[in-house]
Amino acid sequence: MIELYQEFPKVYEATIRFGATSQTDDSEGPILPYRDAIFPTRELLLEKLNEMVGVISQVPPIYSAVRIEGQRAYRLARSGKPKVPKSKNITVHQVNLLSHDTSSAKVRWEVSSGTYIRSLARDLGESLGCGAYLEDLIRTSIGPWSIKEALNLEDLPNLEHPSWISLEMSLDQIPKLTLEQSRCKEVLGGKVILLNPTEKGGQSPTGKHLLKSFSDQVLGLVEVSCKQDQGVVVTPWKMFLHVGQLQSQSLPT
Repeated sequence: MIELYQEFPKVYEATIRFGATSQTDDSEGPILPYRDAIFPTRELLLEKLNEMVGVISQVPPIYSAVRIEGQRAYRLARSGKPKVPKSKNITVHQVNLLSHDTSSAKVRWEVSSGTYIRSLARDLGESLGCGAYLEDLIRTSIGPWSIKEALNLEDLPNLEHPSWISLEMSLDQIPKLTLEQSRCKEVLGGKVILLNPTEKGGQSPTGKHLLKSFSDQVLGLVEVSCKQDQGVVVTPWKMFLHVGQLQSQSLPT
């Protein structure tokens, strides 16, 4: 499910260092002092941070895993042939200034998937006119999960630990689509089906859905889409069970 979890919004706490830039946009450097840098006041910093909220265009770091002409950007950079990745739109849902001193700031960013905090730090420095790079970073949450409830490595083998959750619970944010047994059997068998308006879930929004049977059995994930002249289409995406594991149907009350 990792590719689905990665789509959830993420929250980071970042320490940003002013007065210099970095070829990697973080502390791994090399670090280059910014000529005639004037460190920002709190008021100016808040102003520039607020300007970065919403849907913005972002250029990923030169040293990143973004593919350029089939190659990873960081490999091109390390081979002495760096190329600037194409810009892309990302969303900054919220930004909070946690602390600020003369040459650094600690900022909490709530962002969409695919956002590079290194790039936000770099762009903030450019906006302030003093240069900046990411000095330290910690992800504090992703979707509904917080680092406060996370497992330590030494607790990982303990399957009774309260931080372990079920697969269904991990998908609690995903819309549910409930269908009768014969229809579930079709989807489990790999068939793309067309929903009729009377089916439960037939008016569901598009996107990923957790497929359940009337016996409340969790079957897998499907893609729900609306196609012109067809209606609501359900396409298997990731099935958890074999079709033979489908339980007998219990009609809804």
